[in-house]
Amino acid sequence: MTKEPITKIIANSGYCSRRKAEDLVRKGLVFINEKQAKLGDRANKEDKIKVNNEELNTKCELSYYLLNKPKGFTCTNRKFKGEQNVFDLLKNNKSLNNLKLNIVGRLDKDSQGLILLTNDGDLTNKLTHPSFEHIKIYEVETEKYTIPFLKIQNKFKQGIDIGEKTLAKVKDIEKTNKQKFLLTLNQGQNRQIRKMFAHFNIKVNKIKRISLGPLKLNLLKEGEFRKLKKEELETLKKI
Repeated sequence: MTKEPITKIIANSGYCSRRKAEDLVRKGLVFINEKQAKLGDRANKEDKIKVNNEELNTKCELSYYLLNKPKGFTCTNRKFKGEQNVFDLLKNNKSLNNLKLNIVGRLDKDSQGLILLTNDGDLTNKLTHPSFEHIKIYEVETEKYTIPFLKIQNKFKQGIDIGEKTLAKVKDIEKTNKQKFLLTLNQGQNRQIRKMFAHFNIKVNKIKRISLGPLKLNLLKEGEFRKLKKEELETLKKI
């Protein structure tokens, strides 16, 4: 059986991203057949692999799901008192309960829309790496404002300092109604959209992501999820 880098095997098990796997190896927390692993070591699915004293399930199939996250749910697998996370939406599906799924395209608690759940560590690493600037489209609804749209549009495209390392910019912004916009981003800064509108003292009432790279929300209902279609996965892996 062909051997693969130990970090790739860990990532593809859904345990963590490949970058995190490298960190675990460096810290001496990964073992292959009871022998401490080093960066560059290779293994296969028949080997006994332990990460942080937990035996890795390397034989699970790779899974890919689109989820329409409702407002009020957090994008984390951690449990906090009085809060629900996106994995609570999956708990009635027993086949998913034992999968360690990563969240690609995190949204803040007050936002809603499309996220990707997968245990494909390589794909997760690719899609979440800062150098990978995939397109995301959002529907945004605000409270009433008096600023001319052209002024907002120009500033959003030029960039706004929201306290991050780089200016927050949009690739495009369209006005679809008096208080509704369509924003296209290839960045993912913390609460970026809300902070950009706050620059003009405009309060955002609703943010809904309708696309993530080539993936589209379409008719997926709020709180529901579905498997990625074969053609969607093929397109996603090509970008």
